[in-house]
Amino acid sequence: MRLPDEKKTFLLSVAIFLLTGLAFGVFTSADVIAARTLGAGAFSIAVLMFLLNASAIFSLPLTQWMGDGRRRRRALLIMGAACTLPIFLYPLVPGVGTFIFAIFVVHLLNVVMPPTMNILYRRHFRPGQLGRLFGWTTSAKILAGMAGATITGVLLDHDDALYRPLLLVAGGLVVSAFVLLSRMDFGEEGDAAVASRSFFRSFVDTARTVRGVLERDRTFFRFERNFIIYGLGFLLLTPVVPVYFVRVLDLDYATISLSRMVVGQTALWMLSPAAGALFDRSSAFGFTGYSYLTLAGYPLLVGLAALLPDSWILVAVFAGYAFYSVGMTGVSISWHIGSIRFAKDADPALYQGVHVTLTGLRSLFGPILGYVVMTWFGFAAAFGLAAAFFLTAAALMLRDRRAA
Repeated sequence: MRLPDEKKTFLLSVAIFLLTGLAFGVFTSADVIAARTLGAGAFSIAVLMFLLNASAIFSLPLTQWMGDGRRRRRALLIMGAACTLPIFLYPLVPGVGTFIFAIFVVHLLNVVMPPTMNILYRRHFRPGQLGRLFGWTTSAKILAGMAGATITGVLLDHDDALYRPLLLVAGGLVVSAFVLLSRMDFGEEGDAAVASRSFFRSFVDTARTVRGVLERDRTFFRFERNFIIYGLGFLLLTPVVPVYFVRVLDLDYATISLSRMVVGQTALWMLSPAAGALFDRSSAFGFTGYSYLTLAGYPLLVGLAALLPDSWILVAVFAGYAFYSVGMTGVSISWHIGSIRFAKDADPALYQGVHVTLTGLRSLFGPILGYVVMTWFGFAAAFGLAAAFFLTAAALMLRDRRAA
């Protein structure tokens, strides 16, 4: 029996997200592996998080290079193989530098997933069902990520040398996911001249494309401006949190995985379908603004943990990640499919590509800012500054809700 396109796309998306969720549940522990097992310092952690987040700048060039139809399916296979190769080769040349490089390269696959999936959602999902179906696929990915991170934490506390075989297993899961993704229906081939454009030409054209979209759509420009402010707060914490957990709070792998990937993802898993349905009926500005407001509790409570008695440290950390989980439920939905709302009749992959590219641009500054504030002013200043960014972005989103 031939499944309807919407149902087939949904089921394959769930399978793809289960595989990538398990894999990136392992890769999510990369910063802690670097700090605890490989002995990397704060600067190396900052470099790792800088590269992971700045990789988003490649989203639009890679999306345009992949083209349409059969060309995109071939490109997905090539990228799936090429970007996991350093993971498979890492055990031959272990070390902090090669570890950071391998994690960075495989993470490039994460920056092509959102615009690629948006093409499929726009092509096969009914507009009124988009948020709900995306919420269910997100729940599948999060549940798999929680399982992957929990298993990783338990195994590494037993024997931290197991991180090497775990990397190989995760690489195999990613390859399998991209083989499935390459079999999805992306439509027909596009313009031959565009399809034959080199990656480097696509990269050169990115700045012009981003500027054109933002000048043409001022509402989308305001949405992206507010996202950048939130993103600076989120990204400045990326080098701070793993160092803080390992050097200040002295947490083990299992506890860190439990806080970040179980407590921190439970609401994302449970509430994503309902939040997706709410997004379908809400203003993108208002929905995202209230999500930022909730997220502000995360840095305030986690930063407070170092000032509390030992018996209260985990309570504060878990409470902070509970706020994180609820807030990021909304932020995740808005981040992945908010651009479709603004794209209207335009190419949704183009809008999402602009969105992800801007994420990459802010990532050039966020982790560096976090490292500087942590090093010069301390952890409390870093957590306080992140909360200020979240609250400022929330206020702007809620103000722009009335103007949009």
